[in-house]
Amino acid sequence: RGDGVFGETTMRAVTTFLRHNSAYSVIGCTSATAGVLGVSYKRAFSTVVAEKAREALRFEHGKASLPHPDKKNGGEDAVLVDPQIELVGVADGVGGWSSRGIDAGRYARHLMVNICKAARSIFLGEQKEAAQKESQAKGFSLLMKILVSAHRETKDLGSTTVCLVRFQEETLTAVNIGDSGFVIVRDGKIAFKSPSQQHAFNFPYQIGWSGENDAPSLADTYEVPVKAGDTVIVATDGLFDNIFDFELCNVVEKGKKDDLTPDQLARSLGIFAQNRGKSTVASSPFASAAIRAGYFYSGGKLDDTTLTVTFVSERDPERVIPLGKSAHPDVSSTVLKRRSRL
Repeated sequence: RGDGVFGETTMRAVTTFLRHNSAYSVIGCTSATAGVLGVSYKRAFSTVVAEKAREALRFEHGKASLPHPDKKNGGEDAVLVDPQIELVGVADGVGGWSSRGIDAGRYARHLMVNICKAARSIFLGEQKEAAQKESQAKGFSLLMKILVSAHRETKDLGSTTVCLVRFQEETLTAVNIGDSGFVIVRDGKIAFKSPSQQHAFNFPYQIGWSGENDAPSLADTYEVPVKAGDTVIVATDGLFDNIFDFELCNVVEKGKKDDLTPDQLARSLGIFAQNRGKSTVASSPFASAAIRAGYFYSGGKLDDTTLTVTFVSERDPERVIPLGKSAHPDVSSTVLKRRSRL
């Protein structure tokens, strides 16, 4: 998706991040820019923290995968929802591999399967007690371990962006590499949005099984408090390239007012993004980024669109949620999603 490589995150990127996320502080890393801003920082945007909410919370997850209409193989995205360990994630296989005769989505799908296996081994297996203690201290480090382990086990040719988010008590932890990401909508506004990792315009960071790709250790890591009433969206660039923040908030607020389920809201957002992607004249975040990069471009960017939606609410102590079928992990791609009613 490009050929430029920028080795260091710029001061401009740091200040832009802080300006758009002023309610949070960035801690725990070092770099040449640290003394200037009075914060510690490194290439991975480090840990984002704030004061924790006090109430116990409940998380309800949904998902949607809408492939590009012209992709007969169902697209290159993959999605993971595991309610038993409160883990969700998306991956976007890099389409350039198809020009070499390689299924560009295969790597993303197999990576997600291996992420699910690694996560369940840590959070539900023999390592469960140690993982719980480490997660309470530094939850994002466990997600990084999971990503590194899954990357090591995925041998297919290809590469992908990936974003993983895990919910625990009043906090979400996340790792993200590339131009997928997550956003928290609170009271009709963006409370937090993860920045995109790009080497250059339309050339995101990506992990894969070749020496040309980025290391998983370059992923951004986050720890962010969540509150009852929040809506957390984890998505590939098919969503974020085609919907402005205020539009996303409007769709979320209308969906919640209409009592949509997380699955239904995810599909509504995906349809909005793909309709925008089909336009050759509408303004879009992708078009704005292209113009800033010196290109002449108008309209949206039609693409696979995959996302998860999580509703955060106060936990009802009287309500018992059975760990039946709904608690089983769901790792699927746009191929599988296309065959379902969603």
